[in-house]
Amino acid sequence: MTDSLENTVGSLQDELDRLNGDAVAIEDRAYQKKRDALEEQADLAAKQNNSDASGEAREALRLLEKTYQIKRSQAQEQQTQNQQTPNAQGLPSKTVRVEFQNATGGSYTGDFDNDGAAQLLAQLEGARFVSS
Repeated sequence: MTDSLENTVGSLQDELDRLNGDAVAIEDRAYQKKRDALEEQADLAAKQNNSDASGEAREALRLLEKTYQIKRSQAQEQQTQNQQTPNAQGLPSKTVRVEFQNATGGSYTGDFDNDGAAQLLAQLEGARFVSS
């Protein structure tokens, strides 16, 4: 039950940060969650004296760190750009990040402006992937 509530809180925090345009906070949480899972696997491999798995876990952590640095930098640049670039109505443009996670743990991310996000949501609702 606690895991379910933690996932709900994390999901709601991500939603709130998306609405506030704080993609950096979302990237930070996603990174920490993945890092925690990989470190847990690395610890298990070490306890089992599985050197192959330990090596793979270290490599996964190294790649995760590199990926995180790039994604975080891109999110910071996008936030800065969104705060500085007015749209047609003279308001700062907002980027909506849409993240999907499938049952096998794969995730897919896309950044959209408000209109693009609304169009994507309408398409997903039409295909019955999302409920209103």
